[in-house]
Amino acid sequence: MQTLAAVMAIFGYADVPIVYMSTRWWRTQHPAPVFFGGPNAGLDPSMLPAVWWNLAAWLAWGIMIVSFRYCVALRDQMKEQQEALRALEVTG
Repeated sequence: MQTLAAVMAIFGYADVPIVYMSTRWWRTQHPAPVFFGGPNAGLDPSMLPAVWWNLAAWLAWGIMIVSFRYCVALRDQMKEQQEALRALEVTG
């Protein structure tokens, strides 16, 4: 299983530049590059609000997940602390 994972990781690492350059190498059904594609390439200004809303939503999602994880870790820590205090009271 570890060998398969290693082979897939190497393939994935080698595949990234191929996928990135595919729009330049094979111009059949691929669209023209949007980013770093040369002159007049880039994001259309009318799409900027959508990009910013998307970034804001992903940032909010990440903050929410981190805060949930923080609350769970804090609750586990408080539970362990209370169990340790009870164990000290019993033995003391």
